[in-house]
Amino acid sequence: MRRDCDDTNKLTYPGAQEQCDGEDNDCDGAPASWEVDADKDGYLECEECDDDDPDVHPGAKDVCGDGVDSDCSGDLDQETDEDGDGYAECEGDCDDADDEIGPHMMELCNGGVDDDCDPATDEQVDDDGDAFSECQDDCDDTDDTIHPGAEDIPYDGIDQDCDGEDQIDADGDGVDAEEAGGQDCDDTDADTYPGAEEVPYDGIDQDCDGADLTDQDGDGVDGGPDGEDCNDQNSAVYPGAEEDCDDGVDGDCDGMGDTLDPDCVGGDDDDSGDCSCEVAQPASAGSIGALLVLVLIGIGRRVRSR
Repeated sequence: MRRDCDDTNKLTYPGAQEQCDGEDNDCDGAPASWEVDADKDGYLECEECDDDDPDVHPGAKDVCGDGVDSDCSGDLDQETDEDGDGYAECEGDCDDADDEIGPHMMELCNGGVDDDCDPATDEQVDDDGDAFSECQDDCDDTDDTIHPGAEDIPYDGIDQDCDGEDQIDADGDGVDAEEAGGQDCDDTDADTYPGAEEVPYDGIDQDCDGADLTDQDGDGVDGGPDGEDCNDQNSAVYPGAEEDCDDGVDGDCDGMGDTLDPDCVGGDDDDSGDCSCEVAQPASAGSIGALLVLVLIGIGRRVRSR
């Protein structure tokens, strides 16, 4: 009969079950064959999964993708690329059953699915805090002044309202502003642009030709309240123009009609006779004086002829 080889250990006695403790539990003279540390890594064969490799034992660092269960955890499946997308679970593939999900994928607007396995870039995240995410058409989720509906600042080259372009036609007249490389000289007024109808004498250059319209008839003399052309619709009428004594028009803008204008007294251009005898409008003091001078000259001539 064999004697108890270790009477201090209740698990050690003849016929006892061998334990993974390096002890001769059954008192047959030696521990079991699997109670050795062949690779000298501090773990018995019965405590690890490969007693021939000192780098394999519980607590060892598991190397992703090497196909070896280095830490003896039994979860080698995380080191395999089950969906064939080039990434294993241990390489960051958050869904190794779906080849359209992995660290290499682009984040899509698809109802909260983390396509790129980076929760920080999920499409529902509003990074700049402007209440719009990229999936809600925020075209720059790093700037809270840029989002759909934001006020677009004209001509700055930035699409603040995310409509696809910067605002370059602020008044909506169809012509881009000069500030944006266009030809609209006043992009705050929809009635001002090249080709617009010019309003004379208002001090506004509606057609963007560089000046307000002050000479409508093109005779070289401005009309309107600040001009000298008394009829800016007739290019033959302006100060200094030749007076036509038969047209009833104050052609030279001196304020006197044909019947009173000194240029017409004598009737040289009047087939009906001496126009000084016609009364078309009340005589001014200047015209009366001119007539008196002519009368006195006539009287003098008659006296001398006697």
